Amino acid sequence: MLYIYSGDVPRLDQCLRRALGSRQTLLPIPTSPAALGDAHAMADFMRSQGVHARALSARDYSDPLRLHRALSSAQAVFLLGGNTYDFLEYARSVGLFALLTEFEARGGIIASESAGSILLSPSIATAAIPTFEADEHTVFFEDYRAMGRIPFHISPHYDPLRRQAAQDLLELRTLAHATRTPVLVLRDREGVVMEGTRVTQVIGHPLWLRPDQAPPATVELPDWTLAPTRLHSACNAATV
Repeated sequence: MLYIYSGDVPRLDQCLRRALGSRQTLLPIPTSPAALGDAHAMADFMRSQGVHARALSARDYSDPLRLHRALSSAQAVFLLGGNTYDFLEYARSVGLFALLTEFEARGGIIASESAGSILLSPSIATAAIPTFEADEHTVFFEDYRAMGRIPFHISPHYDPLRRQAAQDLLELRTLAHATRTPVLVLRDREGVVMEGTRVTQVIGHPLWLRPDQAPPATVELPDWTLAPTRLHSACNAATV
């Protein structure tokens, strides 16, 4: 089961607390071991919400075997926000996608926010789109494919009131149409709950940009964002 956040979503916190109770363990996973403070901050916040959460040491986050052992004794993980390029590099260095696939298969819950949610998508294209507030491109890859756990892109932190909002949506519509992959656009305090590839609960009023809806105008996007993507095997027959 997935809990996908954009910013603070108190209603999703409540759902997660009900799902876990006070005895099951949630493990925050930062964008890299260097972002250990973010993991401790999330653990502190979740404990304030009545969830038993614990952060690991930098050594535990860096070592695939230690991380695997930690996951085996947890019931939920929270993929944190930050720089998406850093997170993809870290995820590949410890084999995180395989660990999460195994974790979810045995009933584990995956919660995610911002960069962590983008990492569940077929690629990290929405780290670069919208281009007005793109992540700093800290790591350059030949392959920008992500976990592919969900059959659509996630674009968090959309603000319909900002001056660039119309251009942001045009770029995201172009991405959906060009890649033939839907885009879920979330404002802060919005989110979704998923079982398998099915959305079972929606918080707020997010926008679904469908690939069959051609944008009213075309815009140039970074070439790598239009490259072929990968889907988790569970997504092959998914509908959204």
